Amino acid sequence: MVVPTRKEFTIAPARQSVHRRSFLKTATALAGGALLPDMGWAAQPGIRPVPCVDLRCDGGKNQITPVKDQDDPVPCNACTAFAVVAAVEGTYNKSQPNPVAGLDLDEKKLFLSSATVPSGGCGTSHWWPKYALEVCKRDGLAWEGNPSRVVPVTGFESLLDSSLTQTQKNIKEWLVNTGPVVAVMVQYEDFYTWGKVWSEQNPGVPNPYVYEPGAQLDICQPVATSPPPCQCQATVAPTPTRPLKRAAGSPVGGHVVTIIGFDDRTSPESWICKNSWGDEWNGNGYVLIAQGSHPSKIRCYIDEIDVYGVRC
Repeated sequence: MVVPTRKEFTIAPARQSVHRRSFLKTATALAGGALLPDMGWAAQPGIRPVPCVDLRCDGGKNQITPVKDQDDPVPCNACTAFAVVAAVEGTYNKSQPNPVAGLDLDEKKLFLSSATVPSGGCGTSHWWPKYALEVCKRDGLAWEGNPSRVVPVTGFESLLDSSLTQTQKNIKEWLVNTGPVVAVMVQYEDFYTWGKVWSEQNPGVPNPYVYEPGAQLDICQPVATSPPPCQCQATVAPTPTRPLKRAAGSPVGGHVVTIIGFDDRTSPESWICKNSWGDEWNGNGYVLIAQGSHPSKIRCYIDEIDVYGVRC
């Protein structure tokens, strides 16, 4: 069965066998950024004070707003606007004594602001998160339907380091101390299918398995019908016993998600990500994505291309 795939901003066609340096060079060229030195990419033992953090249950509070669908209003790399807004909402909530009831910031206004940022406009290809964050810092983010009510954004910070281990440490510390993280990933053909197939077979049940390009997905493996709302309270998914192996396919472009936590108990260790393809995709709109590790693996580079933390 051929399942349609969603595409975000386009990255030049590349085969799975392409060397990671060449691939990242293409991705960073689109962003107008510099390629990191070829060093420190292999994961090394790091300091991990806690094995799992999920901002949906941060000290007993849910800092994360509901999952939305980027096809509304328009699908021109709207993932950037949705991921940035989700990060600002979560960061703002975490900065308050209690999460703000009904917090709903306007992705459409941010998306339409892309035309006012030099070299950062969406056009027909892509809008890099850096430019969206510059708009947020300049204008703040207005509430949906109430443009006079604005959440200020005081700044943003790149968490990317020449060492993958340090980048991962930066992300985890930011999640613990400040809020969600905006991350760019390489989207392979099987990513959308991963969540679509799971949700069709397990409607309303969050997918407990960790996504890696070409990973095995057992759509028949029994899972809890009413999983806890927090990944850190969930039982780590077992290794599938009846795996359905799928090819990763070719990269179809770039995609932007919001990292709202991590789980070092899963195999492989994972980032807990809020997506913008609706709350039914992959069971609840969230997905576990493998943390970057050994360079020989096919992976989506979610913690190796561009990662930003926001300050409210």
